[in-house]
Amino acid sequence: MLAPLSDMERFREKSLELFPESSFGIQTNLVYKLTKSRLSFLSSLKSFGISWDHDIRFEHLSQKLLWEQNVKELSQYGLQLTLVVSMSTNLIKEKKAIDIVSYAYGLGFKHILFERITSNGNAKLNKGVLPGNQDADKWTYQMYKDTLVGNWQEKIDNMLLATIAEGIVNVNNIATSCRSCEQTMLTINADGTLAGCPNSAPEENWGHLSMEIFEVLKSSDRMKSIMCEATKNPICYTCEYLPVCNGGCHRLDWQGDLCPAPKNIFKEGLERPKNFEVLLWQ
Repeated sequence: MLAPLSDMERFREKSLELFPESSFGIQTNLVYKLTKSRLSFLSSLKSFGISWDHDIRFEHLSQKLLWEQNVKELSQYGLQLTLVVSMSTNLIKEKKAIDIVSYAYGLGFKHILFERITSNGNAKLNKGVLPGNQDADKWTYQMYKDTLVGNWQEKIDNMLLATIAEGIVNVNNIATSCRSCEQTMLTINADGTLAGCPNSAPEENWGHLSMEIFEVLKSSDRMKSIMCEATKNPICYTCEYLPVCNGGCHRLDWQGDLCPAPKNIFKEGLERPKNFEVLLWQ
C-alpha cells in the first residue's frame, strides 16, 4: 500500500464511472500496522490477496508475527482473504503443499492460491527460483491427493485445484487457462504505464495514464500482446489434455517439449472426473 489511500479511493470511484461492471482487488504483503483508515479501506474491498513466499517473505520474526496478527484481525471482520503462494524451487523441495494449506486455514484464510512463477522481473535474474515442470507437476498432484484424503476442500477453497476441476468437469477454461488475460486485465505500473498481465507489466507495457482510453485499448503493442497470448504451442494441438488445459498460461516456460501443465492431475481427471466435482467452486 504505497499509494495514499485517498488516491486509491479516487481511482476506484473514477474507474467505476467509466466501467460500471468493473471489479477491484489488491494483493498486499500486509506487513504494516493496521490503522483505522487502512482497515476501513481494506474492509471496503470485501476480499483481497495476501502474498506469502517461502523463506524470503519476512526479514525477521517480528515481521512474521505482525503479518499473522493482521491476518487474524482481518479474518475476524469476515473478510474473504486469499493466501497467494509462489511455487518456488525451495518451496517444492522443502514444504508439502498440504502443510501450507493447513497453516492458511489455521490463520483464518478462506481461499488459497498456488501460483507458478513466470520468467519476469527478478525471476529473469534468478532462474534458480523456477522449479522444473516435472517437479512442479508431481508436487501439485500430491497436493490434490492429500486434499481429498483430508477433506480439505470442505475447509478452505484451493483456487488452483478449483480451476483445474472446472476444466475437467465443465470443460470451462478459466483463470490462467482462459488465454484472455491480455484482453480483460489492466495493470497500472508505478510510473503510470499500462499493461495487461501484472507479471510482465513492468517490461511489456503498451500505454500510459496520460493517453485517451480508446487510444490505449487500440494500441498496436496491446494487439500484439493479445495475439501472442492467443497463439498456442503447436504441440498443444496433439495433446489429449488440450480441452481441459487450453494451453495454460502463455507466460510459463516450456522445457524443451515438456510443458508446464499439471498433467498427472489431468490424467486422473479424465479417468475419474467424479473425483473433481467436490473441488469445484463452492
